[in-house]
Amino acid sequence: MHLKFAICEDDTETLKNEYKLIDDLLKSRGSEYSFDSFDDPSKLMSSNTAYDIVFLDIEMGNINGIDVGKKLIEMNQDCCIFFITDYPAYIDKAFDIRAHRYLSKPMDPKRVSDGLDSALEKFKDKTKILKIADTRLKRKIGIPIISIVYIENIGRGTKIYFKSDTVFITDEVFSNVKKAIESEVNYFAMPHQSFFVNMHYVRSFDKDGVKLTYGTKNYETTVSRRGLADFTDRMFEYAKSCI
Repeated sequence: MHLKFAICEDDTETLKNEYKLIDDLLKSRGSEYSFDSFDDPSKLMSSNTAYDIVFLDIEMGNINGIDVGKKLIEMNQDCCIFFITDYPAYIDKAFDIRAHRYLSKPMDPKRVSDGLDSALEKFKDKTKILKIADTRLKRKIGIPIISIVYIENIGRGTKIYFKSDTVFITDEVFSNVKKAIESEVNYFAMPHQSFFVNMHYVRSFDKDGVKLTYGTKNYETTVSRRGLADFTDRMFEYAKSCI
């Protein structure tokens, strides 16, 4: 898989050092990639390239990285963003964007390396497929697991909600579909015995339910009293992996 990387930093010397660090780490992994650098955020925002992974300085003159990140996500909802800053005050605002990592300056090579590994793993997840029975076609079909927002137990079958805002219903029982997803990926969790949700898309949750978003699309599931504690633990572990 060929991935498109970019880095944006308005200090040219810092940009040079950060670019070399990331480029060396990518070369050591034998990754197939292209890597563009920008010292002007307006040039990055005007680019027609839909980048897969972007490293963004938050404080860049008149344009901050948070605004740049929002623009990039409009172009590619699956863009994986690393925010880089030595201004802790910006972190709260940055959390409005589902960034992959928050890196402080100067960048710690170990943290960058670990973050790259998890980002590359996320893109590998795009190739993970759920084989499911299509009742209408009377055969098995393949569904990219990353495209599933959550699944719901509907008694004699399972309803699958996609980030494309479409719904698919299969006769396969919920427990079997859940087990098939678990055998491939580890980013789903269960807030209720009837729901299995993709933690990538969880926006917020409490005792009243789980809210999920993808772009401008919103979804919501219920949460049980018993499920809330386990779901909270799973979300906490997921959140720690993003720090």
